[in-house]
Amino acid sequence: MKNISTKLVLSLCFFSFALHAQTISKTEKYTPLKIVSNHIYEEFIKNPKKAQEQAINDIKSNNTTLLLASGIAPVSISSDTDFEKKYNLSFYEYGCTPPEFKVILAYNNVMFDHMLKLYGTKWITEIRDDIAGFKNWKENLQTTLKSDTTLKRDK
Repeated sequence: MKNISTKLVLSLCFFSFALHAQTISKTEKYTPLKIVSNHIYEEFIKNPKKAQEQAINDIKSNNTTLLLASGIAPVSISSDTDFEKKYNLSFYEYGCTPPEFKVILAYNNVMFDHMLKLYGTKWITEIRDDIAGFKNWKENLQTTLKSDTTLKRDK
């Protein structure tokens, strides 16, 4: 019985840590990714196509969010708040309980493409390098930029 209660306490501690790991400024409200219901959340965390649809809906509702999965010790960088204000978005940190990586990539890639259309390429030098999928997206963009001169370089 003692083992069961110890495991339960540890499980609850880790679950609580994951829910409260995001650093929130005392002077500013943080708006995380809004999930409408558990049903949508379940589909979202399992299906990259649903993640892309959620990203498009979030863009339409002006809830631009980039997903992070830093692990058991989530990382918050002091310049995050400035970046969020400047580019009208928020970071959402899953901590050590993220959905499958392919789902996060599908969501973030839609957001990266949206930011490129909206802000050109300037934001790319200002964003955190550890955002899920960013390095790969950036490499693909560099290849595209070499062949397509119609993309905006800066705004």
